[in-house]
Amino acid sequence: MKFIFTILMISISSISFAQYEGQTIRDAIKEAMEFEEYENAVKMYPHLFECDLGDEKYAYYYDFAFAQFNINNFDEATNLIFKALEIEKENLDYKWVKSSSYYLLSSISSKKGLINEKLKYLKRAVEYERDSGYLSTLGLLYLKLNKLDKALECLNEAIEVKIDNAYAYNNRALVYIKLREFKNAKTDIQKSIELDNKNSYAYKNEAILYYYQNEFTLACKSLNKAKKMGFSAVDIDTVKIEKHCGND
Repeated sequence: MKFIFTILMISISSISFAQYEGQTIRDAIKEAMEFEEYENAVKMYPHLFECDLGDEKYAYYYDFAFAQFNINNFDEATNLIFKALEIEKENLDYKWVKSSSYYLLSSISSKKGLINEKLKYLKRAVEYERDSGYLSTLGLLYLKLNKLDKALECLNEAIEVKIDNAYAYNNRALVYIKLREFKNAKTDIQKSIELDNKNSYAYKNEAILYYYQNEFTLACKSLNKAKKMGFSAVDIDTVKIEKHCGND
């Protein structure tokens, strides 16, 4: 079956997609994107742009960029994003394309380690859409930059927009820990776990909270639980906790 599929793919790749109706190409690309077959999608997108896409072309530029991003073709993705950003206000997809494109640029900047660029593009994304996920990511970045007031503002709004955003509660808990507002931090961690009890980072944050309250045994217990759930990152706080766990 694998051999037959390989022959089929070779046959398809040798055909000029221009001979097909645009909708057929759209369906093929849509299926590839849904199954995260980004390399196949990237091969097909140029043929799609041979069709008359009208006002939809800007959304497709973004989609093409997203596929390129997912196979680590960051420069190609960036070029496509700037084409998508040429969309005019009258276009029905204007706000979606603008916000999604700037968010993708922030993700590319993050991959390249360009923190200031990431911040700039995240702020632009939020200007066009007050999306809970965007606001949560922006809040976390402000937290990492130790801009706690701005972090709290973004995370508060993220929760207002989407009351069941476990990610936002979890990150807001970290802000509260840094502000030494431990009661609020505990409430947020509990809410985050209630919404998503498989998030290892919530238990990691719970460990940090216990650590700053000098509850070292409980801190070790929560950190071990986080590790069993797949948490493996190392930061200053987890290193401090580990020292106490080693003495238990």
